[in-house]
Amino acid sequence: MAPKASKGKSTAAAEKEQALAAARLARARFRCAFVNEEAVGKLRLLVAGPRNEHGATMLKPESIATPPLDGDVPTFTCFLKMGLVPPLSEFFVATMETYGLHLTQLHPNALLTLSIFAHLCEGFVGVMPSVALFRHFFIPRIETKKPPISGGVTFRLRNGLSGEFIPTTFKSKWEEWRHDWCYVHFDPFYACLADPDAAATHDDSFKELSPRDEDLRAAVERIKVLRQRGLTGNMVAADFLGRRLAPLQRRSHPAWAYAGPADKTRLWPGLDHNLRPEVLAYLLREIFIPSVEGVLPATVYPLCNDNQRTAILAAMPRCNALGIVGADEAAAPRRRLETLAQKAARIEGGSSREGGSPRGSGGAGEDDDDEEDSEPLVRRRARVRSEVGATSAEAEAGAASVQPEVEDVPAEPETEAASAEPEAEAASAEPEAEAVPAETEQEQPPPQTPASPVRTAPASSTRGLALKRKTWVSVSDDEE
Repeated sequence: MAPKASKGKSTAAAEKEQALAAARLARARFRCAFVNEEAVGKLRLLVAGPRNEHGATMLKPESIATPPLDGDVPTFTCFLKMGLVPPLSEFFVATMETYGLHLTQLHPNALLTLSIFAHLCEGFVGVMPSVALFRHFFIPRIETKKPPISGGVTFRLRNGLSGEFIPTTFKSKWEEWRHDWCYVHFDPFYACLADPDAAATHDDSFKELSPRDEDLRAAVERIKVLRQRGLTGNMVAADFLGRRLAPLQRRSHPAWAYAGPADKTRLWPGLDHNLRPEVLAYLLREIFIPSVEGVLPATVYPLCNDNQRTAILAAMPRCNALGIVGADEAAAPRRRLETLAQKAARIEGGSSREGGSPRGSGGAGEDDDDEEDSEPLVRRRARVRSEVGATSAEAEAGAASVQPEVEDVPAEPETEAASAEPEAEAASAEPEAEAVPAETEQEQPPPQTPASPVRTAPASSTRGLALKRKTWVSVSDDEE
């Protein structure tokens, strides 16, 4: 019997799909759909506006006349919808560094998992999001059969924990999201933002827990209670979208100190920039399945509206981006990241070190295992401690303010007039403190020196990962 005429069409479609699959193995993105200012302008309400505490997010189309500046990163637009807005949060950078991942290696569902986790911690649990708590629940899942350069990494719950973390319904398929990208200016720039030259690889250290995982028990139990009350990840996403908060943006105070529509940590402060219900429903359909439910149960209150907030915060462990404040997280493996330009310079003879851009995290006090070490290890550690000792008093003050005391507020819907009291709370809230690099924590200081000083992270760096320059290979050709 002669083959049907439709068989040729199906063969052509299969060949096209095979060509696309082959292209994904070597290309991070395809021909850009956001080629002019008009197209990019539709994204501006999804990122920070001029009244945000960091100012307006700088977006540029793919067809800009001048070459991209340092810090201009080709970013998938679906990531912007999920809360990836510059400057990046300490938690996001710490997570990427811990697992040795680059931004383009994340699947959209992986980035959405990070955003939901971060807002869950700040907005409902009462603890700063940390790599230690994230590792308690999640393990990276890396595609091993023909892994693509971009989108090959998701996160899965550890075995046996499916009943302890809030459930989330994700999209099962994203339609060619690699076409939708534009340039976003990130300042500071981190190595995890550069395009990788290979797909992500699995590491056995991904399965390891924080050395002080048991100290996070109070936060773990509260998440379990929230699950029992009916909270889902889809509802958490609807909450941060409705409040106009970007969970992966560095903010001056956490979501539990949210001060209403006038809050400066909102992407667009002001009642006139609240999302209409139909717009919020559209965004939820864009990042989840169409039938997702985003209304909070009657028994679950966001902490910013919970009259039990003070008691809940007091019961939670005090954390920074890595884990428990003051804990030695050196045992948690952290992998070096570098840009393509740094890698080429290192192969040619390490000239990137001479230019002032460190190869990897390169923070103060970090032991550089690629250099000749003419100074004894103990003497070098003592020298590093003496350099940071002058700021120990400020560090202790910063550590004490990671989870500020806040007053009770009634469990009522937020209004513009009711935001005066949270404004006072937001003014007293401080950003999370950062742990001292592992090199300085391993050796105990003399008795008269405060043990394990905690330094407040400067605005321009996170664990030394901020880099001045970067290089990527822009891929904008047609996949055909």
